[in-house]
Amino acid sequence: EEAAKCALISMDSTLKSNLSVGMPLDLLCYPGGSYSGDRRLRIEADNPYFKSLRGAWGERIKHAFRELPGLDWEQCAAK
Repeated sequence: EEAAKCALISMDSTLKSNLSVGMPLDLLCYPGGSYSGDRRLRIEADNPYFKSLRGAWGERIKHAFRELPGLDWEQCAAK
């Protein structure tokens, strides 16, 4: 489940940064050590879970960015 969530978040970033990539997304998950996929999804642009995931990720990444320390120009320029 965590790997699938990570893959979908990664694809969301790819969708935003690469115009040649578009919906739908096809997701196939299979157990480690196996090449037999038993969980398959096609995610369309209006998928409620994907919309919720990308919204939550966007909000949390903005929050994390705001919490980062500010750039100290003097300290960074010191040799």
